[in-house]
Amino acid sequence: MALCFFPLYIILVAIVATIAVADDQDEKIGSSACPSKEQQQQQQQHNHCTLYLAESSIPNAGLGIYSGVQLGINETLMSRHLSDVVIPIYDIELHNDYNNKFQWVVSDYSWLASKLGVDIEAKRVTALAPGLGALANNHHALANIAFNGFPLRDYDDEQEGLHYHPTSSGSITPYYDLKHYATSSIEAGSELFHDYGARWGEKRVASLGPIPIFLINASLSVHDALAKDIWNNNVRLVRNNTANNSASTLDGTSHLGAESEKIITPALREMLLTRSCQAKDVRTEAALSFPYSAMEDAMEIGSARAYLQLQNYIRPLSWLEENGRCIDGLSIAPSSSILHNNVGGGGRGAFASRNFNEFDIITTTPLLPINRTLLETYQFSMNHPGKQRKLSTTKFGRQLLLNYCHGHRDSSLLFFPYGPAVNMINHGGKNSNSNARIQFSNFSSFHHDEWKSYYVEDILNKDKSTRLIFDIIATKSIQSGDEIFLDYGKEWENAWELYVNSWNPPGDGVQSSNQDKNKKPYTSDIHRPSAFRKSIGMSDELFPETWRDITK
Repeated sequence: MALCFFPLYIILVAIVATIAVADDQDEKIGSSACPSKEQQQQQQQHNHCTLYLAESSIPNAGLGIYSGVQLGINETLMSRHLSDVVIPIYDIELHNDYNNKFQWVVSDYSWLASKLGVDIEAKRVTALAPGLGALANNHHALANIAFNGFPLRDYDDEQEGLHYHPTSSGSITPYYDLKHYATSSIEAGSELFHDYGARWGEKRVASLGPIPIFLINASLSVHDALAKDIWNNNVRLVRNNTANNSASTLDGTSHLGAESEKIITPALREMLLTRSCQAKDVRTEAALSFPYSAMEDAMEIGSARAYLQLQNYIRPLSWLEENGRCIDGLSIAPSSSILHNNVGGGGRGAFASRNFNEFDIITTTPLLPINRTLLETYQFSMNHPGKQRKLSTTKFGRQLLLNYCHGHRDSSLLFFPYGPAVNMINHGGKNSNSNARIQFSNFSSFHHDEWKSYYVEDILNKDKSTRLIFDIIATKSIQSGDEIFLDYGKEWENAWELYVNSWNPPGDGVQSSNQDKNKKPYTSDIHRPSAFRKSIGMSDELFPETWRDITK
């Protein structure tokens, strides 16, 4: 039997070509729903963490959130024990006399009330959903998570107003168990994206750049299609212009060298845009803003996908372990605080999802700086029924959001933490119940420690971005399933005890839903003037002198 021997170099070329084709197909098709054996082993190695906080793959977008596990389409991201609560913010513009100059960073992290079913609380409501609802960045084209319906509500009409019985009614948000699901298969290490709507990105081109975000048929956008036509109609011209600045490969194609690509790519893009009369279209320009070597792939899979592929929106789990923070250390369940101390009524609580040793970081959360005075609410009257409202100078109460903020008695500066479940950590006092404390983090370049030397006005007038981060630190050994408690401070504890001791239910404690609907201007518990309002105390050691702007 005759044997045929092929030259070794031909075999090697064939192998290289096969690998190159396979790699190219993988890049064009995207991540497979079935992970490779290597990916499975890598996932098992790091399967103790399901959510990471790390630098977003979108340039200038700050922090992002990444899945530590693979998820199938329609799979729930988090169980009920790590679902989001929702904090309604009502008539914030009205209560600040429609002053469009006030800095309200919360607006970039909150949702339309109708999106989350909390629009019944007032005429104009926004919904703040700490956790995935606030942490996941926006990408209209590549959104891979969405809300799984509305949150549950503690007091529905069927309960006939029995929500007035607990002392904590009106002092905690009634909205909870907001779930998310995967709208597509998600590979472990992928950044999680919500869809805020196309216009959200359009309004932020100055800060984020003209990121290609529109898709048609889950592939190409209008701008992509136009860019592809420009590319295809001028491909011969492109080849000719790059021929003298490229190196030939085995398959006969040309690729620019790194230095040549730096010079030619911007000029080439300008030439193509000029020839197509699209020089002023920033979206089309963005679709053509790829290195020459990546242009053909971008024209095939769409610029939005290609853009984030270049930015590594799927991170190796080892990279996330080294450069990110695990933030799934807490779960949510009914609090045991009412059983353990006399300052109970905590509603839901945060529980350890794994064991922690003393000094371990339980979780990490970015912070939103808020001006305390913006949370004041005032009485108002209707100038014309259902239309214009006139604000008075008589205070009505404070926004519910105040109860979830951290601050100091001598400062107008508040911090709202918006990591998963951190707002559910209840007060344990200085006794044996407290097992955690907060400290400013040194995590990543996104925590700016120099802000501690800034004055309050400087911080509140900064751009709308997160610059400070909290770590929640274990102060003793904690077992999985233990409830986590902080010390809110003696002032908070005294205020709560005074509130509980003086609290009486209105009337017989029951008010029907029909009566609720007829009560003006606000009807639900969170608007009761007598409801408890107090920010969580920050110690003198933690709170810099430069932030103390309230003189006694």
